[in-house]
Amino acid sequence: MMILWRKVERFPVQGFCVAVVLALSLSSCWKRTATFEPGRTPVVGLEGSYLYLDELEKAIPHDLSSEDSAAFASRYIRNWLSELLLFKNAERNISDTWDIDRQVESYRQALIVHDYEQKLIEQKLDKSISDADIEEFYNENKNLFILDDALVKGMLLKLPLNAPDQTKVRGWYVKTDDASKDELDKYAMLNSVRYEVFYDKWTPISQIESMLPPHDGPLENRLQQKRNYELKDKEFVYFLNITDLLKKGEPEPLERASGEIRMLLRNNREVSFIERVKDELYESAVSKNRVVFY
Repeated sequence: MMILWRKVERFPVQGFCVAVVLALSLSSCWKRTATFEPGRTPVVGLEGSYLYLDELEKAIPHDLSSEDSAAFASRYIRNWLSELLLFKNAERNISDTWDIDRQVESYRQALIVHDYEQKLIEQKLDKSISDADIEEFYNENKNLFILDDALVKGMLLKLPLNAPDQTKVRGWYVKTDDASKDELDKYAMLNSVRYEVFYDKWTPISQIESMLPPHDGPLENRLQQKRNYELKDKEFVYFLNITDLLKKGEPEPLERASGEIRMLLRNNREVSFIERVKDELYESAVSKNRVVFY
């Protein structure tokens, strides 16, 4: 039974209220031939399936005008009916749905189990991971944290070619004492195009190299010989000072790997906890003769 879809479609310019009025006016006569969910107002129905007014209201964006709301409601109802008609037609033409039913039930079971597992983990598992646990795992599994890109610490300053006082900059940028850093910070605030300070943060060398003009050979190789460089192109001058270098193929530093290790240990702990729960449930069910082996 399809109920008055075209009546809603005929009055799009009068706003979404048309759907409301029709739903309310039709609900009394529908009740003689159909059963709806208590307290809900149907808008359109098809062979025992109903789109309710609260569902339609929730779907309509709040910032639409009256006319746009009506047009949106019209399209939504049509799409709802089209999808439902396609489903019902498929049901009539696909006779063997056993495998589909099995998949649906399996998916439902997996969702329920997953939700239950998350509740158990939240309520009963201590998820805190100590720094000692992280360091121990790191020391025993350094082969899992091999760098595929070199890491560096340092500073990069990019200036226009005509920037003032570059002689002073050449004295400041190769030093890491507080006084030199302060002078360079103040200078960069007024004159720099780019100023990256990563003395306390391991940074992929490829990220730094992408900020520099073209130069001879990979930056990692050049840093084996010298740790500070002044480079130029047609518009800018670049001052680079590298204080620390970890080469590609070396273990990632603990301070950088600790976040990943913490997550890994937490996941392992959760998996072990759930496995213990399963084992306890199994042993309990067998001991109480809840399980029948044939």
